[in-house]
Amino acid sequence: MQLTKNKIYPWVMIACCCLLATASIGIAVNCMGVYYASIAEELNVGLGQVSVYLTILNLTCGLCGPLVIALTKKVNIRIVLAVGGLGTAVSYVALANANALWQIYALALLQGVLTAMSGMVIVTTLVSNWFNKAMGIAAGISLSFSGLMGAVLSPVFSSIIQSSGWRTSYYVAAAAVVVCVVPALIVIRLHPAELNIPRYGDSTVTQPVVPAAGEKKKDTDIFRAVPFYMLAASSVFAAFISGFGTHAANMASSVGLTPEVGALMVSAVMVGNMTSKLVSGVLCDVFGPRRAVTLIFGCSALGCLGMVFVHHPIAMFVCCFLLGTSYSICGVGLSTMARDIFGATRFSSAYSYMSTAGFAGSAVAFSLIGFSYDLFHTFSPALIFCTVICTLSMLFIQIAYRKSKKAG
Repeated sequence: MQLTKNKIYPWVMIACCCLLATASIGIAVNCMGVYYASIAEELNVGLGQVSVYLTILNLTCGLCGPLVIALTKKVNIRIVLAVGGLGTAVSYVALANANALWQIYALALLQGVLTAMSGMVIVTTLVSNWFNKAMGIAAGISLSFSGLMGAVLSPVFSSIIQSSGWRTSYYVAAAAVVVCVVPALIVIRLHPAELNIPRYGDSTVTQPVVPAAGEKKKDTDIFRAVPFYMLAASSVFAAFISGFGTHAANMASSVGLTPEVGALMVSAVMVGNMTSKLVSGVLCDVFGPRRAVTLIFGCSALGCLGMVFVHHPIAMFVCCFLLGTSYSICGVGLSTMARDIFGATRFSSAYSYMSTAGFAGSAVAFSLIGFSYDLFHTFSPALIFCTVICTLSMLFIQIAYRKSKKAG
């Protein structure tokens, strides 16, 4: 019985991580693009002004991530998740009653804090704590669920917006968050040692590791390494490109396609998100991180460039799928390259700063792409820019490896 629990419970934790990823990323970020046009129309503001909402949310979330990790060392993680998850649901109810842009911005600031308490940083920490073996598969499953549920729920929220208005849709989003968070609160634990079971892949129970005094000083040399800046720039660019996914619905309307097609385009982005996260780890193992991530950037570039020239619904779906593969770069690809180049001892330090850069990139993208549309009345300049930075990222990856001791 105990042996069965040791093998099964870590995967129960992954199921909880899937629910948290759905609530904090799938709904809170990946589905929000379907609301922009309706909110902008009712409040009589530009698309770029509304999309600042996700800029504020992402910046706040990125800044609060390290604080949340420190908080979980002092406060039970279930309390942290309860405040973050259920607080997010309450904030959606408040959004449904917002009547001014400043109210939406204020709620975005609050949601950034709440999302950090139940989002990416919590999910990746749980996976790392619970898994020694098959950690990549576990992380891929957890993070891909945000894309899967984004694909499923975007058309649902869009349909509700069309039939009952965006305010009603926010009430439904609040209910969906509660449904995801409550089951996770019941069973989740920060460390397997709390249940006296080993990490998946280990044979004995291990207590949480406390870093040795002065250990952080050994990691400061990464800031003198060219590969660090190359990968950090690639993280910013990858996050910027993925920020276009929230504008897919508005991209459809800008070229004369229906809102239903726009919602399906968002779903295509999320399917690309989900699929690429599941397969990117395998690609990294088979072809090496350098080739795998370069390939994914190439797919993203084709998706961006294709939407500039071809606007048939089927072609747009394919391009959105290719664009969606960019979501796997920050979560899986860059982490694998960071471990490959910097090694296990310096990985956590290097990747944590790259992730911060990624949050900044996505935060800028959410509003900058919207303002670009307000200025040019087309998404083509933003798409061309994304194609250019994809190409630059492929170049930066080659430079990073050439300047490191790793050749492949």
